[in-house]
Amino acid sequence: MKKLSALVLLVLFAVSCSSSDSDATSNPTNTDSILLRRTIQTTSGSTDGAYINDFTYNGNKLNTITSNNGLIEKYFYTGDLITRMEWTVDNSGIPIVYVYSYNNNGQLVNMTKTDNLVDQEFRIAYSYNSDGTITLNQYSRTDNSPEEFDNQNKYYMNGNNDIERIEDYNPSGTQITQTTTFVYDTKNSPFKNILGWSKLLFATGGSHTNVTSMVSSIEGTQTSTYQYNINDFPIARSRSYSWNPGVTDTFEYIYE
Repeated sequence: MKKLSALVLLVLFAVSCSSSDSDATSNPTNTDSILLRRTIQTTSGSTDGAYINDFTYNGNKLNTITSNNGLIEKYFYTGDLITRMEWTVDNSGIPIVYVYSYNNNGQLVNMTKTDNLVDQEFRIAYSYNSDGTITLNQYSRTDNSPEEFDNQNKYYMNGNNDIERIEDYNPSGTQITQTTTFVYDTKNSPFKNILGWSKLLFATGGSHTNVTSMVSSIEGTQTSTYQYNINDFPIARSRSYSWNPGVTDTFEYIYE
């Protein structure tokens, strides 16, 4: 989980947040048409400046996320489902490629990440259990070696189909090694109207509402507070960490 979680966190935190509809006195609009256009992230005490991501769309299908640090993410759809993402991370122009496949019910069943720069591949196979949980089996390979099993995780979902709890297991799948629990508000996630986004089951929280706390049995607690616009989308977020009380990340969300 560590390799993949670090990657997913990078992706997700890179795209985390912002809103031009910040005038709380404006009239409410059709919230189904609101799309995230820009996120601006700053960290207290950092001299790196703001981290900015710009989003482009084809209708409500995500086209690109472009960062001011040079990162470009390109998204590709088959019908209403995101089936490929290309992540260019350096000047080589060789992307890290994510390929997503789904079952006939539109549920994600396989995600493969291929990094051709270092000849590495990571894969997650998703199984949907009768109790509503989702089991993830993670595999990897390097330098054309055979694929090896890494570990297993289980997702517990809430009524909004956002992740409520994650259990990490040892390689044999017999013992829980870490738990992560999520608490949400009742407002709209900035990513709510991006077609296909919620299907990707990102391990950092919700696609429908907003995480107010994320508690890891090993790492500690992240706590977030929000300001919202008249349409109940967040326009600002402040995130703090129990293990690093001197650091606060702030986000601004800008919408279409």
